[in-house]
Amino acid sequence: MVIVNDAWLGWVKVGKAVNADDRCNGYQTSSPFRDYRIIARIETDNRHVKEAEMHKVFDNFADERKGEWFKIDNVTAIKIFNYHTKSLFQQFKKELVDAA
Repeated sequence: MVIVNDAWLGWVKVGKAVNADDRCNGYQTSSPFRDYRIIARIETDNRHVKEAEMHKVFDNFADERKGEWFKIDNVTAIKIFNYHTKSLFQQFKKELVDAA
């Protein structure tokens, strides 16, 4: 998932969670404005592997990194997640065709 807060424009947090909405709500407790929001999410069988993979991808596009926070614009972050979602769907579709 990608979480953003407009207080830190140009920075996104790439992380993993069992439940993305619960994780985002957890961040809200540290903000008096409750202004964190999820801009992208992806479902996967192994969130640990996917998070590590996404961190590597974001490292290639971000101007800077601080832990799980990447200096990258929201549109690019969303595009990266959309690309990976599409790739997973195409892989799943191929597996269905091969199994038939």
